[in-house]
Amino acid sequence: MKIFVCIESYLPGTQGGGPVRALANLIEQLGETHAFYVLTRNRDYLTDVSYRDVAVDTWTKVGQASVFYASDADFARVIQQQVQAVQPDWIYLNGAFAPLSRMYLMVCRRLKKLQAIPVLLAPHGNLSEAAMGHHAWRKQAWLGYAKWRGLFHGVIWHAASEREADQVRQVLGPSAQVRIVPMAPRPARPPAPSSVLRDPSISLRLVYFGRLSPEKNLPFAFEVLRRCAERHPDWAISYDLIGAGGPNYEQELRRLAGELPSSVQVNFIGQLDPDVLTQRLNSISASPSDFTAPSSALRSSSSVLRHSSFSSPSSSYHALLMPSLTENFSYTVLESFQAGIPVLISDQTPWRGLEAKGIGWDLPLHVPEDWDAAMDSLVAMTPEGRISRSKRAREFADEWEQGYQQQAERLFALSASEYSIVSALR
Repeated sequence: MKIFVCIESYLPGTQGGGPVRALANLIEQLGETHAFYVLTRNRDYLTDVSYRDVAVDTWTKVGQASVFYASDADFARVIQQQVQAVQPDWIYLNGAFAPLSRMYLMVCRRLKKLQAIPVLLAPHGNLSEAAMGHHAWRKQAWLGYAKWRGLFHGVIWHAASEREADQVRQVLGPSAQVRIVPMAPRPARPPAPSSVLRDPSISLRLVYFGRLSPEKNLPFAFEVLRRCAERHPDWAISYDLIGAGGPNYEQELRRLAGELPSSVQVNFIGQLDPDVLTQRLNSISASPSDFTAPSSALRSSSSVLRHSSFSSPSSSYHALLMPSLTENFSYTVLESFQAGIPVLISDQTPWRGLEAKGIGWDLPLHVPEDWDAAMDSLVAMTPEGRISRSKRAREFADEWEQGYQQQAERLFALSASEYSIVSALR
């Protein structure tokens, strides 16, 4: 089966966040049974700099996919030409408001030759209440136009969770055709050995990785850290932010981080290659006992340094801290579990009931006391407790990944009702 994909950015780009990882993982999962043709821009998300050493305006093999890095400003013409050349069995659009998605729906869907090709559209969280609040009038205008012109007629929506399916139906109506299939996990593989060695003077090591954007609610995380530092002044806390964002927003985050107590260190790591990120998440702690002593004791203890080459069976980070305003899936959570990192996240994601599973917390944003209690639990955790929680996180990820291939195959299989709708367009 041939699947033609439109996405704003793709590998080697990394700034597109979850949608890029979702597509790359899906292709890795299904690439042996389906042929993927990915049309994308010749630059990373929100940048004007073209990729180096990437052939443009021609099909190039990237992993198990063929990728067309388009440089032409007339993307509507390019999409139309390449779809007609490939003659795919499916069109897979990424992003409810992405320009390439809009171009296909406005231009190609009107062509008789292309009307018979079923369309799968992954909104990637664009239809959540929080996301719809940004540039609301522009989004409502596009949705109104698309509904008026019938551009969504026959479109099948790829929701990553029941929560996102509800969002699609709320915006587009109860008759919207929705297919619920989680986003593809990265196939499990042993991480490459890492040379990263953690500072033994740090008592509590937290991490966030992904796009630095308002939806991730990082100022809320800073407030959680500030209150924790006030309750535990002897503990040194580090918070690694791995990823990139708009320069103005990142500058604001740096300003807020600079106002935190001196015992809290926020590190802006920047964007990392996926393999480098995996190594960093799986790197070994500097000391297997560094979770039980306050920072003052660690800084004064030479015995900690003598044991710095010992390996710990758990990840170097004690937790992911991500108080998102909204998430349709969140690869960040899944990849944290794969690395054995428990998570401290908001209840605005599909990942729920984590405390009962012993792999983290999913907490309401309007109850700061719950966040404080979770941080105190991290501070009080014993080395044995940390190792056990890390093991459970990895086991949870393994269980979640089992059988995913069958779910992914459902994405490109028409039901009888969907087939009748598509047939009516012919």
